[in-house]
Amino acid sequence: LKLQALELNSIAFQCGERNKHVLQRDVMELAYPFKFIGEEAFTSAILSISEGKQTGVFFTIGHGEREIDEFDRYGFSSVVESIKRDNFKVIALDLLGKKEIPDNCEVLVIAGPTKPFSTEEINIIRGYLGNNGKLLVMLEPALDPNLPTGLKPMLQDYGVKLRDDVLIYNKEKNPMFGFQLVSKVHVSKDEYQEHKITKEMSNLSTVFFGACGIETVKAHGDQGLVNRNFVVKPLAYAPDQAWGEVTIIANVKPVYSPDEDLSGPISLAVAVEQVDPNAIGSGGSHEGSSLDKDAIEGTRIVVFTDVDFAANEFIRNPGNQDLLRNSV
Repeated sequence: LKLQALELNSIAFQCGERNKHVLQRDVMELAYPFKFIGEEAFTSAILSISEGKQTGVFFTIGHGEREIDEFDRYGFSSVVESIKRDNFKVIALDLLGKKEIPDNCEVLVIAGPTKPFSTEEINIIRGYLGNNGKLLVMLEPALDPNLPTGLKPMLQDYGVKLRDDVLIYNKEKNPMFGFQLVSKVHVSKDEYQEHKITKEMSNLSTVFFGACGIETVKAHGDQGLVNRNFVVKPLAYAPDQAWGEVTIIANVKPVYSPDEDLSGPISLAVAVEQVDPNAIGSGGSHEGSSLDKDAIEGTRIVVFTDVDFAANEFIRNPGNQDLLRNSV
């Protein structure tokens, strides 16, 4: 193992060029009586690296996305190393050049595009999702809402509506200057919602910077994708003192207006999962439903309205890396 591939407080398994790190929290229950729970994690790690086929995490390129081999504050080099420690190959994917998403794609990642995807590319992604694909999307809707990525209509078909007209602001107490108004949001125990992605994160804080809000699209008829086939589950809300600013003017200090701005709870991230309709009954998009694990199957989409949280500048925060890795 290379030195930069090692991770503190983890146990590394290696087989040839493949490696897998098991984190401390997966080995020990960190609350009293500190029970050892590592058997399943160790077995899974050994099977993962000893199998002949290594699946990949594919990052789209060609639309101004964050670069996976860039080491500056905006780059994704740190999170890529983290994903590799979970025994994934990390591969850049040019959809227009490749014309398809490879069969060994475990998760397709779209990280902060600033240019639109073509209709052809959107159709390729739709086809991938229709074949039980896994998609992780990190967008910056407030960066410039007048430059569409082409992803919003597709996400809305799955019950996710991005509020690119809203920027989340937060009142943060500074020891020297008192309360300051910032577009940085700290998410901790009370803001995480019940989901397998956030299950072990109650003691970790995640930082979002320049995030927007997400709304859930309700069922729209028997033919709508959201009607019976998918559940939309919030992963994290902005804290109570945060709000969504609708009137965004450069160099003008935002002021909360209860008649215009968006009040809480404001969702910052959601997971969309395909479900067995026979296991959950009929009606609606099942927003926030508590589902038996046997009901979850097939397609999954995770959407964040921020990309900076996974960039090199913020990924070292206690919860940022775990939240991203759990979403892959």
